[in-house]
Formats: sequence, structure tokens, C-alpha cells
Amino acid sequence: MEADPTVEELVQKLGDSFEVDAGNGHVWGTDYIRVRVVIDSRKPLRRGMKLSLKDGPVWVSFRYERLPHFCYCCGMLDHVKRDCELGLELEHMGVTERPYDDRLRAASKRERQEAATNNGRWLRDAAGFPTGENSRERHQLPKLGRRPDLEMGNVHGREIGMNGRDYRDATKNPVEQMSALNQGCQILQGYDICDGAPALNLNVPEKHSPTLGAPPPKKSGPSLSDNMEGQKGHNSDGPLRSVETQESDLIFVFSSTPGDNPPRTRSWKKEARERRHSSSHTLSSSCRIKRKDEQSQILVSPPVTMSLFCWNCRGLGNPRAVRCLNELVGLKQPAVVFLCETLLDKRGMDKVRRRLGFSHCFTVDKVGRSGGLAMLWKHDIQLSLFSYSRNHIDMQVERMGSCTWRFTGYYGHPERHNRRHSWQLLQDLATKSELPWLIGGDFNDLLQPDDKVGGNPQPEWMLCGFREVVEACNLEEIPMVGGHFTWRRGGVQEKLDRGLATLRWRNLFPRAKVRLLPPLSSDHSPLWVTLDSHYKRHNRRKKRFRFEDMWLRDPGCNETNQLKQCMEHLESLKNMPSSEAIQNEEQKVLAETEEWLEREETMWRQRSCEIWLQEGDRNTRFFHRKASRRRDKNRVEKLMDAGGEWKHGFTELQGIATSYFSSLFSTTFATNIDRVTSCLSPRVTADDNAFLLQVFTETEITKALHQMHPSKAPGPDGLSPGFLQNFWHVVKDDVVKPCLDFLNHGGILPPELNFTHIVLIPKCSEPKTMANLRPISLCNVIYRVLAKVLANRFKLVLQRVISQEQSAFLPNRLITDNFMIAYEILQYMRARKTKKRGWQAVKLDMSKAFDRIEWPYLEQVMQALGFADGWIRLIMGCVSSVTFEVLLNGREAGRVTPTRGLRQGDPLSPYLFILCAEGLTAMLNDAVTRGSLHSIQICRQAPKISHLFFADDSFLFLRATETEARNLMVILRGYEAASGQVINLQKSSITFSNNVQQRTRSCISTVLGMIEVELPGRYLGLPTYISRSRTTVFSGLKNRFWACISEWREQPLSRAGREVLIKSVLQSLPTYLMSLFLLPASLCTDLERIMNRYWWGGGEDEHKIHWMEWKKLATSKRTGGLGFRAMRDFNLAMLGKQGWRLLTYPDSLAARLMKAK
Repeated sequence: MEADPTVEELVQKLGDSFEVDAGNGHVWGTDYIRVRVVIDSRKPLRRGMKLSLKDGPVWVSFRYERLPHFCYCCGMLDHVKRDCELGLELEHMGVTERPYDDRLRAASKRERQEAATNNGRWLRDAAGFPTGENSRERHQLPKLGRRPDLEMGNVHGREIGMNGRDYRDATKNPVEQMSALNQGCQILQGYDICDGAPALNLNVPEKHSPTLGAPPPKKSGPSLSDNMEGQKGHNSDGPLRSVETQESDLIFVFSSTPGDNPPRTRSWKKEARERRHSSSHTLSSSCRIKRKDEQSQILVSPPVTMSLFCWNCRGLGNPRAVRCLNELVGLKQPAVVFLCETLLDKRGMDKVRRRLGFSHCFTVDKVGRSGGLAMLWKHDIQLSLFSYSRNHIDMQVERMGSCTWRFTGYYGHPERHNRRHSWQLLQDLATKSELPWLIGGDFNDLLQPDDKVGGNPQPEWMLCGFREVVEACNLEEIPMVGGHFTWRRGGVQEKLDRGLATLRWRNLFPRAKVRLLPPLSSDHSPLWVTLDSHYKRHNRRKKRFRFEDMWLRDPGCNETNQLKQCMEHLESLKNMPSSEAIQNEEQKVLAETEEWLEREETMWRQRSCEIWLQEGDRNTRFFHRKASRRRDKNRVEKLMDAGGEWKHGFTELQGIATSYFSSLFSTTFATNIDRVTSCLSPRVTADDNAFLLQVFTETEITKALHQMHPSKAPGPDGLSPGFLQNFWHVVKDDVVKPCLDFLNHGGILPPELNFTHIVLIPKCSEPKTMANLRPISLCNVIYRVLAKVLANRFKLVLQRVISQEQSAFLPNRLITDNFMIAYEILQYMRARKTKKRGWQAVKLDMSKAFDRIEWPYLEQVMQALGFADGWIRLIMGCVSSVTFEVLLNGREAGRVTPTRGLRQGDPLSPYLFILCAEGLTAMLNDAVTRGSLHSIQICRQAPKISHLFFADDSFLFLRATETEARNLMVILRGYEAASGQVINLQKSSITFSNNVQQRTRSCISTVLGMIEVELPGRYLGLPTYISRSRTTVFSGLKNRFWACISEWREQPLSRAGREVLIKSVLQSLPTYLMSLFLLPASLCTDLERIMNRYWWGGGEDEHKIHWMEWKKLATSKRTGGLGFRAMRDFNLAMLGKQGWRLLTYPDSLAARLMKAK
């Protein structure tokens, strides 16, 4: 159609090549014109234009169809507001409003048609809003994905300005426009999140809000309860309705502006004032409906400690439940309490609120005899409602002197057929705000198969579905202490309740924990979420010296604070007039800044102990987070002493630690050593001793040094091997001389050289006693070099000394050999059902195996095997000259002088341990020779096997008779007395072949003092029995993949970093399993899908579009792929490697067994 001259003039000012919609003007009642214009995407979007007409200037607003993401601060299309420099300036000024919003988006075609159909001759009130019977439908809350708080200011193309001024001119400075925006209209209403979401009408007393009130509600529903003034609850219509409601009563009302005196058709403020004394369900300054764009982006860790409480109370109508809740609240003093399944209405919850002593309460009424949610909070905290439904309450949390974040109380559908609705709700909630987010409550879902004990296993589709939702929402689980299962009924226990949070929230509260409290009146355990954001540091200590790898980049190793200085220099250059000299100087400072950023990354990489990623990828935040999480995980806050009493604080824990290690490393004066050594025969030849005692050289020391990882575990001297490796030309003489003096002349090691720190690494998520902590020794770097030189010689001789039943730590002996042998024997025992002779397999658990080795026993075993006295003196000089300093949470807790034990962390310790275990091997072989024990043989040509050792993992095989069980106990007791080892009978177990009678089983179990199990379950980390469903047996591999990815989710990693993660971690996880079992093809496909999903969508705010299938990614980079593995092909290759190994080492125990079978 022919364009109107006015329209043509307007469009020509916007851009070129315009086209006018032929349908303009054909729809009666519309007040817009559609045109197509080419605009410059490098410039900000224009919000409108002022036209000069005969009657005066007129403002014309612009709307854009199919508008992509754009910046609300500057209107550019190439970034969003969190990446905008202008947005950072606005945040720094404390400005929350933005000059742009979603009003630039045009309505869809369908919405325009519906609006035109209902248009007619609209009546307008004083604020410019349409009234009449269709006004409700026109102003319903928008559907999911639309921002209802940004839909209020545009009615038929007109926007409301402040004081008659227009603040939308794109030529103005957005910062200057903020004051006008902040003085503008205030939206009283909130919004919900689902299709057909309800409106939120609130009765607001005049003293609490300068705005006009909303019309009175007509239907009952959830309510906001504010009893700051001690008002009693009364019956009233609830101002909220659940998300299932299809119609909306929402009416947006703006505050009046000076100079405007419109006729007031109705006064809701007066009615609200009159109803003030008839209803306590009001909105106060402590609880207000929060607009989505009214969010603070400046995050500062709160200086105060606060806690929250989540509980599925299963009904508060019972006085006992209220008493229990009151006791817990009084004991823990939470600032916010979320309750689900309250089974109460707003009046009942108001009574509970008064009894608990909370100032405010928001209630979602029960439905029939089920449901009901409540959020209670104290007067010193401010909560703002985002949205609610029958399954959630979403609030913004603010506290004086702290940052703003988001808390959602959640209750998942208990019915299985509604789980997908719960998952959809989670995904919808995740899109509603960018604030740090915590969500807690009863999810009625499991993340891992281990989250359930008893009953039928959780279906795989439910596990995978919930995981995928958690991953899609960028949530991760907050560590839980105090237990694992949150719900119990009969013999079934499940972890249904949990706390999930985004990475930004976890960074805001790095020490947050979910503490599981004992269940009281409900079958659900309450969750107590503590948000202690700062470490409690009392008696601050002087920081120990520790060499930082980042210093290696500095030739002088003496400059500090360079990164800060470079950034300040850059900032000053930006403010100077541009010139060639300034540009050159800026380039120079940029290069220097880049160098210091690399140093910073290297430092945090060292602290994170992540060795899979090489330098070069900018992952400082990733390593920083790793270091922080590792520090929090290893931190010990309380322990139980020998009397079963909990101890807190450093002084009490210090006493427990020093007492424990003084006892652990004190000799028990080994006896009966001759009984063990008499079974040993000399195996070390004269040539072996000559090799061991030949003169040590500088070349060996240099080789040993460079075999060590550069940034591993610095000891008391604070030096890492990387320091010596990089400055070897400087420190070589100072290292080589003391090493050669000791090695070649048999001198005594100086005490300071063999001084060692013991750090405590928790074995479980919540250690209770010292036995739950693993002591790791951190030796001085020079001693580690010296011990590495000895170990390099020692391991070559031990290959001929150690029997084939031991497979640990020696060249050409693999863990897979032991597992294959054990698996074949257990399958043979399981299939043995008819023959008379039965067998038993005893799995031993050694308690603190390394720490209890007696030094006299070690020395006499070496003598019995034929080692030269000079070599024994070198070894015992390294072992017996040690002094320990126990570190507890990084602080010195006391010194210990040991008289027994091997250090975990000493390069010599693994070889010395298997040497000691050779004594038990000799005793078992001697018993077999004498006939007191009988070895098992699975077929005629197969070798007879009586035991399998892999470090401290021991498997013994003998006949299932009471006599042999007693003979075995005599051997074990003699070995314990000689070596200092202690067998943990509670963790040891027995497995019998199927043809052993129950009476015989009971007698043997009594003699050995061990429990009987059907199958050992797992040996060396793998299942010992494979059922028909291999997919179910190996499904734990998918759980491990998911656990890794959930930890990496939302990490600040580049795509190159994710590539390294996939190749070095994920693809390495199944290597051990794939070396022994053929995995189902469907499982391999699932693993590839998990990796592919992480590769394409593992970064923050990345769209998860898979632009290429995994099959093409799993090709070499030369052919256009990325070098990822095809899991099925890799599985076949690893199994083929086992065949190659059997052919290459035909004399190995595993090869002889497999050939005979």
C-alpha cells in the first residue's frame, strides 16, 4: 500500500529499505502501524521518536518483533546487561532501574488479533488504563517467558512519563534518566510463573506504601501475614491464588504525579484503610512483592551468621508437632523457616507463627486434607515475594549490611506421574532471576541410587530426569552433615530433602552446610541450613612459608602486588589523552598484566592440587574454587574423643589429635618375629646387593628430582619439587652434597631434614573420630629426593623378591591381574553346588596398615630375605629418624616422635609395606606346605592359590572346615603380634561356596569372628558378580560421570578447558572397568551423550545445541574431529590389551590361570 507521508518521514529517519504492512488500518481499533526497516545493529535500539505535528509534538513509541536478547542498560544487541560497562557504573551508583526493558518487544500476532477483537470503544480511567468487562482479560499476567512487570506501561501505544517529561529518548545519557525512573510508577502487584498464572492483589495500609491499593480480592487463597503491630488474625479473603487459577484480577495502579489531577473513579486506599482492623493479612515494608528487574547485582558476602530451617512437618494440627517445632526453633534460632505439608490454613498458621515468635508469615493454604506451605521470618530480615504455588514459595532475602539473594522453599509432587510437573516447575523458577539462588525443601526425588536403602530401587528414568533438571538449572547440592537419609518408614530410607544452590550462591556462602537434625514428630528429618560465610579465626597465627609456583615466572622472585599495580596503571592510561606514546605504554602494561594473570592462575592451580590441566588456559576462578572447596572439605570442626563425647574448638581437637597419634605411632614391642622370619628364605642375590650398594651419583639424584611432580605437597620447608627443578643450576650443590653424604657414607640424617608434617584427610564426608581421618605425610623436598633415589633402586630388586600373589607398586604387575584371578575363583565357588568339598574366601581389612608397622619387624624381614647390612642401615636411617608435626586445619597441633609406622607420602613406604606383607605370604605358604591349609584350584591345570594381596587389600582362600579356620586364626594372630598389624574383624567378611552347609558356615563365622556375606560385593573397586542385567550393574558409572559434571557445572571454564576435562577425567573414569568387562552398547551411548551434553552446554549461559554428533567429534583432529573417544571402540581396545598382556607375560599368575581354564 502507499505509505502515509508522516509514516514515510518517520521511517526514513530510522533506516533504509522500509516496507509498510499492507494490513495497516484494516483492523478496527488498533493504534499501531507495522513497517519493516533496515537498522544498524551496531547502534543502540531506539525506543521512540518525537514528531512535530500541527497540534504539537507527539512521541511515537517503537516496538520490535522477534527481538533477540539485548542489553537493558545501553540497548545494544551484542551483549546483555551483566556484560555492560554502563550497567556496572549504574550498580556502583546504587541505581537499580534500567532505561531499557522488555516493552521494546512487540506482542505476537495472535495477541494483537485478540486485542483487536476485544478492543471496541475502550473506556479509560485517569491513569490511562482501559476499564470495562474486557479489562481483566487484557491485563492478565503474561505467559511463561514474558516479563509481566514490564508490560504495564504501554496501553495503545502511549507510555506514561514522569511530570510530563519523556524519559525514553535514546539520545539522553541513561545514567541521567535513572532519577526520573526511580521516581516513577511503582508496581504494587507481583506475578507468578506458570501459564495462566494468577494475579497478586494485596491490601496495603497507607502507612506502608505511597501507592494506591489494588481492588479488593474476591476469592480465598494464600496470603501474606504481617503482624508487626501485634494484630490478631481474622477471616478475610486471601489476596493470593494458586498457579492453577486461570483468570486474573491484576490491575496495575500508578502513583500520581505532580500537576496531574485526574478524576478518581474509585478509591481503593480508603477501603483498604477501613479494612485494616478486620484483617491481619497485609503487606508491610518487611515483605513486598519484588519486581523481576529490581535486583541488586553487587554481591558482598554478609558479615553476619544466619540460618534457615526447612521441614516437611506432616501436619501442624497436632500439638506435639508444634511443640517439637518450637523446641527446634528455640534451639537453632533460624532467621527463616520453610514448612511444607502444614495441613493448615492462614488462621492456623498465624497461631503457629505467634507461638514460634516470628514476626511475619506467608501462607499457602492446604487443599482438602493435604498440602499447605508456610514461610516464616523474623523482624530483622526482609523478604520480598517473587512467586508462589502449591509447591513452592519464592522469596528474595535481604538483611541489613548484607547482600541480596533468593530463597525458594520447594515441595515436589509425591506422585510419580506428576514428577515431570515438578521438574518443569524447577526449570521455570531457574529462569526468573539472576540473583544467587538457594532452593531447599522436600523434593521427593533422588539424585543417586545410593540415596535409597530398602524397598524397590528407584527407576532409572526418575534418577536421570531429576539429574538433568538439576544440571539444566545450574544447581549443585550443598554438603549435608549429620546423616544421609532424610526420610524413613519401616525398612526404607531415602534422601528426599536437600538443599541446592547456584554457583554464585555457593561463592557467596562458601561454608554453607545443610545439617540433618533428628526426626521428631514427622518421618522427615528437618534440614538446618547454616550460612556461616566467614571462617572463625581465633588466635590468628603467622602464616608458614610456602613457595608459590607463580614466583617461578619472576626472575627476581621478590615482587608483590604487581597485578594490582598493573590494573591501576591501565586505569590511569585510559583517562589520559590519546597519543602514540600512550598507546605504546598501554600495550606494554597490557602485556605485563597478562603475565601477572598467568602467575595468579598458576598459584591457584597449585593450591587446588589439580594436575590434569596444564598452564595456558585462563581458569583462575576454576582453580580458586577448587582450592576453596578442597579446603572446606578437609576442614575438621568437631571430633568424638575416646569416651564418646564431642569436642569442638582447636584446643580440644588438638588434644585429641596429639593423643591419638602418640598412641598410634608408639611401639607395642613386637613379639614372635622369629615365627614369621623362619618361614622366609633368602632371595636377594649377591649381584642384587652389589647393585643396591654401588656408589650413588649426581645423575641419579637429578633423575629422581625430575621424576617428581613439580607442585605436589610441599613439606615443612615450604619448597616444592618445582622450585628445585627450575633453579637446579643454583641449588644443585646444596642438594646433592647432603644426599650423597648420607647415601654413600651411611651418615645420620639431620633431624631438620627428616622433619615431617602430618595432614589429616577425611575418609568420609563427616568424620566422627580420628579413625575417619587419613594421615598423609608431607616430607621436606630434599628428603623426598633422597628417598626417591633409594626407591628407584629398590623396586628393581623387589620384582624378584616379592611373590606373584602381590600385585601392587611393582613394574609389570597390575591391579587387573588380581581382580581377574579373584573373579574367576569366586565364580567357581558360586557354581560349586553338588560336590562335597566346600571352600571359603576370607576378605581381610587391615586397620591403619601403614601406621602400625613395627620397625624391628621390618628390619628382621629384610635380613631374612638376604638384604645387605649397608642397605638395611640406609633404609632404617630414613624410617627411624623421623619427627612428626600434626597439622589440624592448617595449624600446628603438636609434635610426635614415633617408634613405629611407615609414612604415607614417603616414596619408600609402598615398597617397604609389600616387603612386610611378604611375611604373611610366607606363613600362608608354609601352612599350605605342611597341610594345615589347602589352596583352591579351579581346574586341573590351574595354579593353586591360597591368597591374593594388593597393598592392604587381602583375599584368602581355603577349605570350608572349622579346623582350617582355627589354623588360619593362629597364623593371623602370630602375624599381628610380630608386625604390629591389626585386623578389623568388623569390616572383614567370609564368603562360602554354595555346597557348604549352614551349620558349617555358622561354626566358621564364630571361629573367625567375621560376618558371612553372600558375595564380597566389590573387590578392588569392581563388582565380583555380574547379573543378567549388566546395564544395572554398571549404572554406577553414569552416576560418577554425573557427579563430576555437576561439580564442574557453571564453572568459568573455556571450551578448551572442558575438552581437557573430558579427555583427562571423564574418559579416564571407565578405563579400569573397560579393561575387564565388555560394557553394554547402550551404556556406552549414554556415556557419550553425557559428555556431549557437557561439551556443548557446560559453560555458563550457553545454549545446549549440539552442532555436531559425537561420532564426528570422536575422530582425530587431523580429520576434523576433536580426538574424543568412541566409548565402545575404546572398550574393545582395552579388552584387546588384556589379551596382549596374557601373551606378553605368559608366566604371570593371571596368564597361567586363564590358559588353564
